[in-house]
Amino acid sequence: MNAAARFVMGLQRRDHITEAMRNLHWLPLTFHIKYKLCLMMYAAVNGRCPTYITELDRPVAEIAGRARLCSATHQYDVPRPRTDFGKQAILIEEPRHWNELPLQLF
Repeated sequence: MNAAARFVMGLQRRDHITEAMRNLHWLPLTFHIKYKLCLMMYAAVNGRCPTYITELDRPVAEIAGRARLCSATHQYDVPRPRTDFGKQAILIEEPRHWNELPLQLF
């Protein structure tokens, strides 16, 4: 991504990239990934994505024994991964980032 910004802005290899990224309105890669995951979760919540993705995301309010929690209003269940590699799965990352959003957005 930095190389693409350097190419678009015509910068040299040793020039700072931060200002170029701001001028292009590009997010750093980690924030870009979080944005895309939250966008996909938003589509799943509002029924604008395929059903196989919507079926994977389960609201906390639908889980027996957790439905009366205060956090059950907008939060989704984050399954526990069996391995460290499983922590990166979209099934886990998508609801985890969605649950981190502040309540003022809802």
